[in-house]
Amino acid sequence: MIQESERDQVESNFTRLLREFMSTDPRYLASIFVDREGECVDYCAVIDPYDAKVAGAHLQVVLGEIRPAIKRLMLGEVEHFVAYGGARDLALRRVDDEYSVVLVAAMGGVDDDTIAALSGLAHELRMEAALAPAAFESYYGPLEVEVRDSVGFNFAPASFRVGGTYVEIDAVLGRFREGGGIAGGTLECFHVRDARGDEYLLAYDDANRRWHKLPLGF
Repeated sequence: MIQESERDQVESNFTRLLREFMSTDPRYLASIFVDREGECVDYCAVIDPYDAKVAGAHLQVVLGEIRPAIKRLMLGEVEHFVAYGGARDLALRRVDDEYSVVLVAAMGGVDDDTIAALSGLAHELRMEAALAPAAFESYYGPLEVEVRDSVGFNFAPASFRVGGTYVEIDAVLGRFREGGGIAGGTLECFHVRDARGDEYLLAYDDANRRWHKLPLGF
């Protein structure tokens, strides 16, 4: 049980998820669910709520500043980032294209396990809000992909899973081979359209026997 600061807004369906996450590590000081503009949707904090919300808004602003630079460098999309400080550590994990969850932790409170836990929290928030997984959720995979027989080549993707979400492939629109892929080897790339009408690439890394979801034109 954590000693929360007095709340300045009513609880929502997201409060329980944020509170449960906070209770997993005493170094966690605040978790803030924010929208694209940095407005707080909900939060849980042991520090002053105002300070928590300012941190959430600030990191969302930082996200808006670094995303264009990452895209210009053709490095894909930002999924998360961390800022380490002398007093506190900050981390942002995107939930989808519109929302993010921000963590304020004591110095040394953010590590690889923290990022994995934040990813789990992002998934739970996304499920609670009935949000579809964003494309960046599966950048660099690996994915669970079901394949089918195909005329012209040995196989083609039929469906895949992102977390707990099942996605059915409606059509394979093209196929090509790309050298120097994610692991430096050859990728078998399939231009697909799913049942929702979204188009992207599903790429099979034969050397490592892994699938990845990538944007068109990666």
